[in-house]
Amino acid sequence: MNTAILNKELVLLLRQKRVFVLAGALYSVLVISVSVHWARIAEMADRASVSRALFYTLVAVGYFIFLTFHALQSSIRIMSYEMEAGTATLLKAAPLSSISFVFQKLLTPLAIEWLIFIGSLPFLSLVFILGGVPPDEFFYQIANLAIWLNTVILIGLFVGSRGADTLKTTRTAWALLFLLVFAPPFLSTAVSISTMTADGSSGPIALSHFLPWLSLISPIGMVGSYELIGTTNLGSTYPPALPGWIGHLILQALLFLGTVRNWKRLSIDLEAPQNFSEVKGFRGLWRWLKRGRRTHSSFS
Repeated sequence: MNTAILNKELVLLLRQKRVFVLAGALYSVLVISVSVHWARIAEMADRASVSRALFYTLVAVGYFIFLTFHALQSSIRIMSYEMEAGTATLLKAAPLSSISFVFQKLLTPLAIEWLIFIGSLPFLSLVFILGGVPPDEFFYQIANLAIWLNTVILIGLFVGSRGADTLKTTRTAWALLFLLVFAPPFLSTAVSISTMTADGSSGPIALSHFLPWLSLISPIGMVGSYELIGTTNLGSTYPPALPGWIGHLILQALLFLGTVRNWKRLSIDLEAPQNFSEVKGFRGLWRWLKRGRRTHSSFS
């Protein structure tokens, strides 16, 4: 596969100051978090509980907030830039399929986020030194992070491929992200409360069995789902977050195909000449004549 787009985007992103500013801010937060928990370790004999608190502070605050913010902003920017710079037509003329183009755009912010994550491994090593977090729990949360970042990046690519207005697409992407984060837990909690106050009707009871699975799509439910291992509701034969993972994979496939479709449509719209039948009114006819004279010197 031709990786020219991936190489170009990686070089451009690594030259930007915002990547290093975000990495510096993330590592500063991790240093503060480790310092606070290290002071607690000196006062407490139970290092395992402090280690777990440190681990989930790093996962929740460090990764799911900082990396989510940067992944969404980067994915929006690298997609809408092609329309703002007017390079969409040139890319369409290149021997590169739309699927390959979108896939390389996906890999670019994903590679940057994992590069920042690798830089934080010395902080995570303290979790293993102190104990309290088994390896299966560690990799369970890393899998949650990987799946969530893929979804965030694809949301940014999908929204960014629908228009060249970066400010508008940023607002739309953040609205969708907040909806994905907070709507499933809110609905699950609301239905649970209504079920407790219901008079035995089948509607709320049926929803109460479905919405807890839907809440696993939210990162809040994904991170907290490890505590459900071994419970009677979900059992221990598969990870509790598996329904959420499946939901994310389906959503990622739809977002990826939607981004490819938007990119194809955008490229076709940019290449297609203005059709006379689409112009209405004298003013539209005059603009069409001027556009044809300027771009084609004829109206064929």
